Amino acid sequence: MRVSIALATYNGSTYLDEQLASIAAQSLPPYEVVLCDDGSSDNTVEIARRFARSAPFPVQVVRNDVRLNYRANFMKAAELCGGDLIAFCDQDDRWRADKLALVTAEFTDADVLLVHHNARIFSATRGVTGCIVDEQRPSTVYASLSRTPFDMPPGFTQTFRRSLLPLGPLREATLDYWPPAAVPPGPRAQQPMAHDQWMFLLASCLGKVSYLSATLADYRQHDANLYGMEAGKPSRRQRVMRQIKEFSDYAHLELAFARIARALAAAQSYPVAEELACRAGEAAAVYQAMAQAYGERKTAYCAASPRARARAWLRLVRQRRYRPGGGFYFTNQGLLRDFVHGVCRAKLRHPPAGLSANDPSLRLAGPRLQRPLSDVPRR
Repeated sequence: MRVSIALATYNGSTYLDEQLASIAAQSLPPYEVVLCDDGSSDNTVEIARRFARSAPFPVQVVRNDVRLNYRANFMKAAELCGGDLIAFCDQDDRWRADKLALVTAEFTDADVLLVHHNARIFSATRGVTGCIVDEQRPSTVYASLSRTPFDMPPGFTQTFRRSLLPLGPLREATLDYWPPAAVPPGPRAQQPMAHDQWMFLLASCLGKVSYLSATLADYRQHDANLYGMEAGKPSRRQRVMRQIKEFSDYAHLELAFARIARALAAAQSYPVAEELACRAGEAAAVYQAMAQAYGERKTAYCAASPRARARAWLRLVRQRRYRPGGGFYFTNQGLLRDFVHGVCRAKLRHPPAGLSANDPSLRLAGPRLQRPLSDVPRR
């Protein structure tokens, strides 16, 4: 299979040479590299063009006339790729020489739509300090609708089938499911889903997702990381999630999952294989049900009447939303939190939102959804 690399850059001259060298050293050379620069003010583009002249494979260097920011810039790079598979690539990491070879082998199963892998965490000052996923977690192939969006792996570990790209435009109608409190104030707080969030969501809904336990890349930590991670410490995302206290987060998730459901429903009319369209309809029903569940959860905190709060909570209990290992943070701990801090203590200013980094549902190779695909009627 031909593997294209979608590389997005912005002022990445410090580490770009090393990343490009690791791509050139692949035992399975890429079909091409498409590098989209988002208006760098350093010599990033010069480095990329110099590499293009010497690389043993085609390298396309595109410079954006208008800043797109990283989400849209990655999607643009992917859309310009012509390979059967597309691998997202950050500008500041480095790849193991057998990354593309091992990842590509996973796509021999036609139902696998996306492959992601483990990676080492390293920095110039501390060297290698750990991995982004527990090294004891085995390689696994996950069935469709067996992963939640909260399980999303970093984009630089993802390789996906080009067959998902026709659904790319639907991303603009979605909403980043991380609540606004999880990102810095400003325009990013109401952004559509990120490139890696969207491709992982599509793959996990429409087919299988394969996880490789091999550490096939080094995740560089430095002062300019957009999202960094230090071994032994919570990630930036986990740190900010601990700060989320307002029950309005449930309202945000209700809206985000409703938009996902609408996007998946719309996917049925897009130019994709009939089987993918059928699965998109099934996934839309699952996400619409989750949006309704978060609406009930919001009511359990926000309704003025204690009776209305209790009824909303009881509806969730009767639907068996709460259960050990339940997905979307509907665990037994969530049941108790919602009852105590919602039904019983509605006037509490900062009830837990059910998205704590300590929640057992927050794990990469995550739990099944409340309504697995096998429970959804097929057309």
